[in-house]
Amino acid sequence: MSLTKLFEFVTRDQLHHLLINQAAEANRMRSALEDVYALACGPSGARTNGLIRQKCMSALALKPGEQS
Repeated sequence: MSLTKLFEFVTRDQLHHLLINQAAEANRMRSALEDVYALACGPSGARTNGLIRQKCMSALALKPGEQS
């Protein structure tokens, strides 16, 4: 969608709210990736693999109101 069309449907406050949510989501994903990286650099084993999978699933889970 072009920015012109976006502004036809979204008010300034709504756009500000969307941008804040997008930045928060980017921060959440970055944090999850940092955690996974730290786990991957540690000792390997079934427990570590389970923690990595758990962290990934948590980061990928849809929050209420989100669409896939």
